[in-house]
Amino acid sequence: MSDAMQNTECQYYRKRLKRWAGSNPTGSILLVCFISLLIGWGLSQLHPPVPSVHDEFAYLLSGDTFAEGRLTNPPHPMWQHFETMHVIHQPTYASKYPPGQGVMLALGQVVMDQPIVGVWVMSALGVLASYWMLLGFVPARWAVVGASLLVMLPGYQIYWGQSYWGGTLACIGGALLLGSIPRLQKSLHIKNAIVFAGGALILAVTRPFEGVVLFLLAGGWLVVGWIRLGWPAWRPLVLRFLLPMFGILGAGTWALATYNTAVTGSPFVMPYQVHDQSYGMCPLFLWQAPQEDRQYRHPAMDKFHREWEMPFYRDQQSLSQILQAKWIMLQVLGKILLPIVAAIPLLGILWWRGRNLRGPLIVLCLFWLLTQVTIWNLPHYLAPGLALILLVVVYGLRNLNVSTHQWQWPISPVALLLVGQMLLFVGEAWKYATMPLDDWQYVRQNRQIELSEMAGKQLVFVDYETGHDPLQEWVYNQADIDASKVVWARSMSEEEDLELREFFSDRKAWRLSADADSPNLRPWNYPQVKLDITASR
Repeated sequence: MSDAMQNTECQYYRKRLKRWAGSNPTGSILLVCFISLLIGWGLSQLHPPVPSVHDEFAYLLSGDTFAEGRLTNPPHPMWQHFETMHVIHQPTYASKYPPGQGVMLALGQVVMDQPIVGVWVMSALGVLASYWMLLGFVPARWAVVGASLLVMLPGYQIYWGQSYWGGTLACIGGALLLGSIPRLQKSLHIKNAIVFAGGALILAVTRPFEGVVLFLLAGGWLVVGWIRLGWPAWRPLVLRFLLPMFGILGAGTWALATYNTAVTGSPFVMPYQVHDQSYGMCPLFLWQAPQEDRQYRHPAMDKFHREWEMPFYRDQQSLSQILQAKWIMLQVLGKILLPIVAAIPLLGILWWRGRNLRGPLIVLCLFWLLTQVTIWNLPHYLAPGLALILLVVVYGLRNLNVSTHQWQWPISPVALLLVGQMLLFVGEAWKYATMPLDDWQYVRQNRQIELSEMAGKQLVFVDYETGHDPLQEWVYNQADIDASKVVWARSMSEEEDLELREFFSDRKAWRLSADADSPNLRPWNYPQVKLDITASR
């Protein structure tokens, strides 16, 4: 076959694909969502996700609590042995984080007995929400392209989609909030006001601070659009926007206040605040002072807060240090959340002259800038703005498509970039799937499985050495500690350990040296220990 015939055939199939995507956007996006679910399921089968970060264990506690039908858990009588990072034990036993991520993990746990199923569902819903958001700014075909790009983003499918510490749900909230803007600017409909408020509520139960910033920016963007396009009449503004929005926000605020009351005893105090008052040393914002006189009951917790968290604060004491720290985290953000190949057409934005991109770019830049007042700036903190990043990338792809329209290539440059992004994702997915399972979290998981398969209930006292890495934390438990098959406890003094051992007299007791070369279980001879302590007295 000649080169001319091959080019003609390629162009023919390309046009057919374009026509199908343009004429059947619903089928296209449902297919993309299904692919997202399939990728999440497949990666979890090849490399089962095991929690390792403190946040993941805390979110799993939240999910387990909700799956048990409770908002929180009563404090345990022996709670001092179970203290750990990102968990509160007084006035109740709960995760410090907002409830959004925990609700989705509970969904997976209840439906399929696997919390990760809730993460797969969130990933697919995030693709759908991003498509809906893009549809308010670009034609359906390009909205499908943007959603497909999200499916091929390693940070989205692996960093968030194969872990428990969140990002995707906040992305959904941001997409719903932002996607309502162009629709409400054109005409007022109750359903768009409900979606606007719903997106804000999702942000409130996932990333409250960043959510407030984006909500205010989105509100300003909406008002600017009304001023430019024509202010709506007061009657539809009140009946079709303000009343539905405040109704949804009011109901959500009541629900969140109910949750806060159950966990902390006050509708106005979040679990995060209780945790910060009880355990916090490093401040949340740049202008706050640290609580360096804080005393901890356990050396591992002291080491985490004093030696791991505090350097982040000390490294941002001058303007130059702050700028350097924010620049480093911006690079990390770009590597994780910016499609590498699709970033190439962003250069075309420099020659862009229309108005369509000004609003998204201004909001995106302001959102990033205003959220930099916190000490921490991890990529999932900026998840509410991911839809804006995706929109900017799609605009860049459209610009590239227009500028190269006359090129006589068998496949368009945009298609080449998408194929390149897909190949990069396949490479990252393969690297993840073949990652060796020899880190500490897999050892802990193996001990958990080993204990679960034994007859009866088990109690494990965990011992740490002086040089213990505080990021490798073994002591995390389920919501109902007393009913758990396996209970992990911090080893304290001999008298305190014996007291806990007597409290759980129906369990077999073990000791485990977490920092040993091979952290294996050793039976704890309870009667002999009790005799030794009694004799020493």
